[in-house]
Amino acid sequence: MTALLVIAALQRSGTTALAQTLGQSATVENFGEVFHAVRTIEDGLDPAALMLRPEANFFRYKINRLREEPGLAYPSVANQTRLFEGFVAHLAGMSSKPVLLLDVKYNSWRHFDPVFHCPTAPPFLLHLLRSCDARFIHIRRSDQEARWRSERRAIRTGRWHRRVGEPAAADDETVAEDLAAMARARGRRSRCSTAGLPRRRDGSN
Repeated sequence: MTALLVIAALQRSGTTALAQTLGQSATVENFGEVFHAVRTIEDGLDPAALMLRPEANFFRYKINRLREEPGLAYPSVANQTRLFEGFVAHLAGMSSKPVLLLDVKYNSWRHFDPVFHCPTAPPFLLHLLRSCDARFIHIRRSDQEARWRSERRAIRTGRWHRRVGEPAAADDETVAEDLAAMARARGRRSRCSTAGLPRRRDGSN
């Protein structure tokens, strides 16, 4: 029986390295970011450079599926469930390994929400994954400033991955300016958070 393993994180948190490492085992098939905006090279970027598998892209699957059954475009609970189940079956048909690994970034969790849903409710994708007993790995990069800087560099250079030994791109002046603005904002929040608190005898809060 096929099992699902989901890595959940922000971009630039090390998910690709972890997924590739797990995918080297005899039991885990790494499908990477199945909800990535780049479906094929026709979208303007090379999927191979982004370490993507076009045949495993959900949007590519969905377009082909809607050609067969246009009525699935209506996002009812039943239709969204059918799309999810069909997509999982599509992935399972691409591998003989028992565990299918999906890399799902935080900004990709709403693609299965039905037509009526509460914005504060958990994503329907989470319900679908839990219903098939999926397992989750949640990654949070401890140095969030480094994660942010890495994302900014990738956006600026168009290089989202580099090989071992390749030098990282340097920060440009806009990154330095944004970091200075972040530091000033942190200082303002810190001053606001202590405003009005009773003072100790030494004058501190």
